[in-house]
Amino acid sequence: AAFASSGFQVSVQDTWSFGLALRAYGGQPVQAAELSADNAWVSASHGPALNEWYENTAQGIKHGLTLFAPPQSAELSLDYSLSGNLQAEQSSNGLRLRTADGKRVLAYDGLAVYDAAGRSLPASMALVSGGLRITINGSGAVYPITVDPLLHSETRILHASDAETLDWFGHAVDLDGNILVVGAPSYTNTVPGAAY
Repeated sequence: AAFASSGFQVSVQDTWSFGLALRAYGGQPVQAAELSADNAWVSASHGPALNEWYENTAQGIKHGLTLFAPPQSAELSLDYSLSGNLQAEQSSNGLRLRTADGKRVLAYDGLAVYDAAGRSLPASMALVSGGLRITINGSGAVYPITVDPLLHSETRILHASDAETLDWFGHAVDLDGNILVVGAPSYTNTVPGAAY
């Protein structure tokens, strides 16, 4: 992950990259950010009304914003430009990001928005022409408002095609190059269990 005053970008060597840059708050352009860092935390101040922050966690990169004051316009929205070679597609709760061959590698979702009183605010994330928009219903909100989505790698849950209850599928695993071996020691159709 790389952070700059213009946004952040994540990449895997020369394979793929994805970038996100905040462009507008309430339809008005934002100032270039002033960066500061402290261990797993990066702060990007866009002036007195808006602070963007990133936190490296076990779940992924928390990409949050603290909105200290409402925007000049009536619409409470955040507009981002997207960059990199991943293809973004809308999902039910955010974005899925795929490589050119269709492999899902990242998700940007888990949007949580709440005000200073701890009240959860309705919000949505949508692809729009030229980027991404987060729209928030801030009616009656007490500032500051916290906007907190998560950028994380896609995970898949593996299941055996002939699974049975209490097989203990996944009790032991081993990776040899590109081959993953998964043990199911209590698989009932063979003794002493099965390996996939």
